[in-house]
Amino acid sequence: MSKEDRLEKAAERTALNLKECEQRYLALFNQARDGIVLIDAASGYIVDCNPEYEKLTGRKLKQLKNLRIWELRPPEKIEAARKLFLEVKQRGKGGSRELEYQQPGGKIVPIDFLTSKVVIGDDEYFQGIVRDISEQKKVEKSIQVSRRFLEIANRHTQMAKLLGEFVSEIKNLTGCAAVGLRILDKEGKIPYQSYTGFSKEFYELENPLSIKSDQCMCVNVIKGKADSRLSFYTKGGSFYMNATTRFLATVSKEEKGTTRNVCNQFGYETVAVVPIRLGGHILGLIHIADPREDMVPLETVSTLEYIGMQLGDALHRVQVGEELAQYHNRLEEMVKERTGQLTETNRRLKREIKERQEAESALKKSEERYRILFTSGKDAIFAHHPTPDNLPGKFFEVNDVACKMLGYTRKEMYGLSPMDIVAWDKAGLTPKEAMKNLASSGQALIESAFIAKDGRQIPVEVNIHLFELQGQPTVLTVARDITERKKAEEKLRRGELKIRELATAYVRAQEEERQWTALEIHDRIIQPLSAIYQHMQSIQSLVPGSPPTRKALNRSLALIKSTIRETRQVTHDLYPTTLARYGLVRLINDELSQLEKQAGCQTKLSVHGRLQAPQEVETALFRVFHEALLNIRKHANAGNVTVALNSQDGFIELQVLDDGNGFDMTAKTIDKVPGGLESMRRRTEILGGTFIMSSRPGKGTKLNCSIPVAKESK
Repeated sequence: MSKEDRLEKAAERTALNLKECEQRYLALFNQARDGIVLIDAASGYIVDCNPEYEKLTGRKLKQLKNLRIWELRPPEKIEAARKLFLEVKQRGKGGSRELEYQQPGGKIVPIDFLTSKVVIGDDEYFQGIVRDISEQKKVEKSIQVSRRFLEIANRHTQMAKLLGEFVSEIKNLTGCAAVGLRILDKEGKIPYQSYTGFSKEFYELENPLSIKSDQCMCVNVIKGKADSRLSFYTKGGSFYMNATTRFLATVSKEEKGTTRNVCNQFGYETVAVVPIRLGGHILGLIHIADPREDMVPLETVSTLEYIGMQLGDALHRVQVGEELAQYHNRLEEMVKERTGQLTETNRRLKREIKERQEAESALKKSEERYRILFTSGKDAIFAHHPTPDNLPGKFFEVNDVACKMLGYTRKEMYGLSPMDIVAWDKAGLTPKEAMKNLASSGQALIESAFIAKDGRQIPVEVNIHLFELQGQPTVLTVARDITERKKAEEKLRRGELKIRELATAYVRAQEEERQWTALEIHDRIIQPLSAIYQHMQSIQSLVPGSPPTRKALNRSLALIKSTIRETRQVTHDLYPTTLARYGLVRLINDELSQLEKQAGCQTKLSVHGRLQAPQEVETALFRVFHEALLNIRKHANAGNVTVALNSQDGFIELQVLDDGNGFDMTAKTIDKVPGGLESMRRRTEILGGTFIMSSRPGKGTKLNCSIPVAKESK
């Protein structure tokens, strides 16, 4: 075979290998579970994308090619996105950011956008890897809503302020035009105790609603007659409808029952009625209305049902507190009144005998009224006098609820004191300390536990007041059994733990997918390209000395070599294999050595404690360190970089300190600080850790990342 024939055969094999490599890349490109987009670095126009990216943007490739990358953002963010693109273009390197796309129908899709620069031939492009993070955002929002309403429920002691803030927060949560809270009174009426958005005419028509004489959806819900087999009732006993006009026109009378249709008459298409619960009792309703359709999905109704339970517990607490304050004030007035009567008796004994008898009769009636209040409450009530050495004395009065709660008879209770029934280890202080604190403040609200006669520990919320009764210091204690609330809090804690476990699984899955992608790129792209490069080198030695031919071969070899190098860097960024092979300390030490060679700065690594952590924790720590190091390379101009790894008390702490340029932490553009600040914080917090960064211009930057490694008990 002649030399020319061998060259022709070699060229054919090269072309075939290139075609096979292209087909493998195209298959990987089209089957990727993340959106992939190729952007012209000069103009910002979209050049190519995979089907998943079309799905994320709601547009076909043909439409996308007519758009620049920033034109996919919501209108109000397009200009800022354009400037961001120019900044990335100027730096020549991308990174990971959380952004939003707006689809043609108006739907907003939150995404994580990871960009990197690639060179194809003589042209520069940006490659974007895009992931839909809608579900992650929903989980974060659910946790925030739960915590916000729990804070409101525990903050207020006045009914009007409590209900007003609940109304305001529910309106913010749902986005509905009108929100009202109806509370059931002793006469069976359910008036609005707080509302916003309802017209005066609507309020006057709806406010007198009574469960005794009226029939409607509100009455069905508050009576607990919501049939969850019907589509417009939930298992939690709520009514919701996102199109009342269609509901009234299409649902049979047998299913919907008797209804007043007032909300629909006033133009409200979306209506929801959610019970406010305290244990097995319904205290009132959360009423939501809006003239637009589809404003309250089932997911929002479920959230409101949980809020209704929080509000029910808060309502009961505030009501008891207000009644207790009224009882206290009236008791003080009685003592003053009686003291005045006795003084007057000493001066005018004969004249005041009759008045004294009348006063004693009135006092007896008053005491009887308060005795009824004392014995008929749902909370346990205790009264005792402090001892001379300022310790809790024996009870001189208890109600039936207290006896029933602890399992003692009233006679047995009179032989006991708080020293005998309080689990002081749960109270967090000694009896002496408790009396001292009470003497200084006059009242206290604490959580503790009572020890029943049979040894059971009952979690309670204790409201304590110190006052004088007939000139003697008296302690009045109102205790509420919070067993159910503790169960609810435990359920919430387990829910948050489950969310954290899901978040950890999400991080693990993300890293596994990065590993899979990196391996696929290595096996299907880098290895074939390396074979092509070696083959081209062998061809080079066979090519005659024609300058144009050798020049073309040299350019091809340089292009293939550059592509191999860039692709290897992409796989390293996606998944550093040395982390699993050599561990976190070895990988950090290698990165610091490279920094010394590239930037000429001095580095130091210190390790304290035994570093044993799950893979996802080591991965998160490495990615935070890697982001910090990128920031130091690009912006810090540092002379010294110190890194410390500490393992202590179930946490691993990463500290990165440099003496570089630093930046202004108080600036309004802090969310745009280089180095992936939000990405580092999100990676840390999603694993239950804390992330703190401090910096000042000219004073360097300090980063602390602490992540727990001890497993929580389930």
